[in-house]
Amino acid sequence: MKAPIRLEDIEEFEIASRLQRSSITDEILNRVRQLNETHEIEPFLREIISDKTATPHTSTEIADILTTHITCAGKPYLAAFVNKGKSYPKVTSKEVAHQIVRLEDIPGIGLAVLLAVGDIHDDAKKVLTNVAGNINAEYMIIDAIDVARLFISYNKICPNDGTPYSNGK
Repeated sequence: MKAPIRLEDIEEFEIASRLQRSSITDEILNRVRQLNETHEIEPFLREIISDKTATPHTSTEIADILTTHITCAGKPYLAAFVNKGKSYPKVTSKEVAHQIVRLEDIPGIGLAVLLAVGDIHDDAKKVLTNVAGNINAEYMIIDAIDVARLFISYNKICPNDGTPYSNGK
């Protein structure tokens, strides 16, 4: 089993390493937990990684973001993101396993990512690590605190209260 990749290990996310997990206040965290997957989380991530490809959220979708624009230790990855926003306050295997298991259908995935602003339960983490092992991929779990670190670092949300910026404000 491979060790998990951390947020700051991804070159496109490296600025987030300047912000410690302990610096995220309850106020910021509470606001991050209200981020919308489709209208905030995914567009913010696509802006950060410079991937403008928008995929429809339909039954044909396998991953929320499937991109080749992720680099770790100088190595490019085909990365598949499974993102969960405010509608998933508790992220359990019951809610996400079907989507994570579908990642096995994509040949060549090098990095499987579960990103959620809700509380990620151990059973969901287990499904992700099992699938990553089955496809010989690295894996990363980005929780609400890391979402806050990432989005604050890249000027997507306010560092004082976690409110998303709109048109730069």
